[in-house]
Amino acid sequence: HRPKPSSCRGIHAVHYLMFSSNLMVRRAATEAFCNMSVNEDFLKLLRDGEKLRLWLAFVEDWDPSVDDNKEKFLTARASLGTLAGASSDEDVVKAMVVEDCGRTIRHVLEVANEELLHRLLVVISEMLSHESAKDVANYLAQQNLIPALSVTTKFNNPALHEILVSIVETMTSLLSST
Repeated sequence: HRPKPSSCRGIHAVHYLMFSSNLMVRRAATEAFCNMSVNEDFLKLLRDGEKLRLWLAFVEDWDPSVDDNKEKFLTARASLGTLAGASSDEDVVKAMVVEDCGRTIRHVLEVANEELLHRLLVVISEMLSHESAKDVANYLAQQNLIPALSVTTKFNNPALHEILVSIVETMTSLLSST
């Protein structure tokens, strides 16, 4: 019988590896967490804004206009995938808002990479599915992110379009209700 990765301080050991200067180690650690994004012990880590900032920073770290490093892209993708899964947890979403995830959302929209956009739309959709959805909608509106979502229409991707329509409808409903 093997212990779960979340036991024996496994989460903290892998989290430590995310700080490695070796980009491949950093990516592998981030990808490991992507596969654990709904694990309760892992969610406790992400509910801590100070810890959550690392995932947001990894997403923002890749900029194709100045950096063609594939490892940074793969780390950004894994980080955003982790956030897509973890944003099903309302306390993680609250921490994301406190940590100004709007900056990260804007970065992904500006980079306009189809893979990252799909993960981002899942994050936003999940953020709008909780009791705090109205607060999240107000936050996203204050960040002026709604018009920026239109970048997704440049891709001929029905899945992106479907999620975008759902987000716009949800935001419209939340922001127009009293």
